[in-house]
Amino acid sequence: MFYLQSFMQVQKLGKLKDGWHFLTRWHILNRAIPYVKKDWENRKASIGFSNYTLDEFNKISNNDYMLITMSFAA
Repeated sequence: MFYLQSFMQVQKLGKLKDGWHFLTRWHILNRAIPYVKKDWENRKASIGFSNYTLDEFNKISNNDYMLITMSFAA
């Protein structure tokens, strides 16, 4: 239910024409993580973690990870 509410909110705020496109954005972002980790310092901003070291990223809680990635994808 949380995901559906997120999709609807992104569309309502005018961030995307179709809220379901948010799922695609978030999926692409999540799939990019292993590639970004290979060159963390140069690519971390591309996934919304510009203020994190790789060690901090690896220790982040699931809730914080979801909040940051969903915010960045939106």
